[in-house]
Amino acid sequence: MVNLVKEKLENGQKVIGTMFQLGCPTAVECLGISGLDFFIIDTEHAPVDVESIRLFILASEIRKITPFVRLKRISRDTVLNALDIGAGGLVAPGVETVQQVQELVGYAKYPPEGSRGLSLTRTSAYGYDGSATDINRYLERSNREVLVIPQCETRACLDDIEQIVSIKGVDGIFVGPYDLSLALGKPGDFDTPEFTAAIRKIVRACRKANKFVMIFTTNLERSRQYLDSGFDGIVFNSDADMFIDAYKKTLTELRTKTQAGVIQGVRNDIYGRYLSARNGNAPVNVANVLDTHRADIALIGSTLVLPDIGSLKTNLYIKDGRVSGISQEILPATETFDVSGKYVLPGIIDPHTHFGIGTDFDLDLQSETLSAAVGGLTTVGCFIGSKDARVNSYASLVEIIRQRSYTDVVPHFVIGTSEQIKEIPVLIKEFGIRTFKVYLHGIDGLIPAMDDAFVIDVMEELARTGIPCLLFVHCENDALVRRATRMANLKYGDQATISDWEETHPPMAEAEAIMRVAFFANQYKQPIYVVHVSSAEGAEMIKKIKAENPYVYAETTSPYLTVTADQFNSTIGLMEPPLRQQADQDRLWQAIVQREIDAIGTDNVTLTLAEKGDASNVWKAFPGYPALATHLMSILNEGVVNRGIPIEELVVPMTKRPAELLGLYPRKGTLLPGSDADLVVVDMNLCKTVNLQDLYSRADFSLFQGRELCCWPVMTIKNGIMVAQNGKPTGKRPSCKAIVSNSLSG
Repeated sequence: MVNLVKEKLENGQKVIGTMFQLGCPTAVECLGISGLDFFIIDTEHAPVDVESIRLFILASEIRKITPFVRLKRISRDTVLNALDIGAGGLVAPGVETVQQVQELVGYAKYPPEGSRGLSLTRTSAYGYDGSATDINRYLERSNREVLVIPQCETRACLDDIEQIVSIKGVDGIFVGPYDLSLALGKPGDFDTPEFTAAIRKIVRACRKANKFVMIFTTNLERSRQYLDSGFDGIVFNSDADMFIDAYKKTLTELRTKTQAGVIQGVRNDIYGRYLSARNGNAPVNVANVLDTHRADIALIGSTLVLPDIGSLKTNLYIKDGRVSGISQEILPATETFDVSGKYVLPGIIDPHTHFGIGTDFDLDLQSETLSAAVGGLTTVGCFIGSKDARVNSYASLVEIIRQRSYTDVVPHFVIGTSEQIKEIPVLIKEFGIRTFKVYLHGIDGLIPAMDDAFVIDVMEELARTGIPCLLFVHCENDALVRRATRMANLKYGDQATISDWEETHPPMAEAEAIMRVAFFANQYKQPIYVVHVSSAEGAEMIKKIKAENPYVYAETTSPYLTVTADQFNSTIGLMEPPLRQQADQDRLWQAIVQREIDAIGTDNVTLTLAEKGDASNVWKAFPGYPALATHLMSILNEGVVNRGIPIEELVVPMTKRPAELLGLYPRKGTLLPGSDADLVVVDMNLCKTVNLQDLYSRADFSLFQGRELCCWPVMTIKNGIMVAQNGKPTGKRPSCKAIVSNSLSG
């Protein structure tokens, strides 16, 4: 008989089966009628005898559903019993070693592929099947059609998965998620970084060996995710569970309708208390409260990450642009989205962006905040640089942001002239600006470098206002950078690579400038925020200073944490400070984990290749690259998937901590009830190759183009408006604004 599952898999079709527990031929017929491709008779956990298996397989042949047998153990007798009765496939649980799998293949295959004994059983119509008259043809067909499937559910099997799938005669792998999660130390938790990494390893091994891969699941949404992310088939639940669930659903529907819509058990949960507070704690009927305060959006089945609190599996509700509640109950909402298996994070806050360097500010603002929103960012800090005074232009800036931006924008004003120092009191007292920036090293023709006296003048002017402000500082010793640049130019000339360019900005220049400006901060009691720490020396200096200086905060960027200089053979990776080496990246990650560095930004400078300049000459190219759309996914891919850092830790420097430093917390940086409904839903199992058309930036290059990243955002909600879904803009633009301290009151 032709194995229909094998045929479908070879044709690139997905297959769906179930675990068989009801234990009667009628149930097998029902499974076949339902349209399932296969079912697994479980002799490992169920008391099934050989005669029962024979009856089940007879029923399967009538209804054209392929029978698999999960073995009690790998042995010659269990394999022969299953195959001689007519099993279309063997699933072998508890695999530990390569030798076990080789034995399984040997028992299951006729010579020369194995050592299966030949007998005229029902699989050959007791010798009367036409093909059985030609023994060689019969043996070849049997070896071809019977599927041999080891089950990966132990750490030993996971460690040797590449060797196991490469064994001739192994057709595919069946993942047992419960035992695998148990082996990884988190029983039943399929969202841990360890489990996600294990799944990716298994899928990649199967793809490389051209073998299929299946997995057991009981969740519909998770099943779709598995099928979308590389699995060839799923074993969905068991027939017994499906039987129970179907009746429970029907009974719940019938009984709920007979009780006039009264929903039980709501009054005591978080959402119920929130609604009660909104109604002045007046005693009201629960059903009426839910009708009156129906949420605008409900996210059901989420793993909600609350920074510095932890994660929990719950439902989240949004109303009027705010988080209205968190509840285990499924409550009324105008729109309900099932996000089971996905993480819901506070909207990502990028404190460090630049717009308007390669083109007009308003054009950059519109395209790049959309790109940011698709990538899960909902608030950005933007440096406003100009040689002119800014008091008279501030109103137009606010209006441009209102009309064009897809994110809220925190304007940081760059102070580069003595006239701009004089503007500081007006910007603070009349407009509510609290964040400013100075450059110790600048960019020729665009940003002037400021000396120590200028920095002190700015600090003194900030102090005179009597209002707490945060001073961003680009920390590099200008003289050391210029000296190193001259030396590198003489050394490498026009043949300089991106790795050579790194020498133009020695880590010593960064560390020394941090030390120097931190001293000024301590003298003037002026909080400073060291932007884009790029080197191991810089991170180490931050650690030493913060141990005794309470006025220093620090940031690094996602590019410094995810790419290195030697990964680029053109100037697309050109930046100031430069991309560095693996040792620097490792030290920066250590600083993130130990919270020596407070925040992760992007230092986004959107450019086209034409605007960036000569692709082969570092001396003629402009520093900068787009980084907004890939910010979140690159950090999660490197931090969670590759380094095993819990997502709960990485959310803090991307949400809560920048919100605190910018004076936005708790309106932003969390998802507790009452906070702004700024959030991103992330599919940690979604892995895709980065293509420019998926980034929605005006830039025509990316640091990650052609590279596979996992952990993609699949939904971004800004102020309660769905801005992006499934990686694409929805066409809706939320109400966004320039955020300053005055606008945060109330």
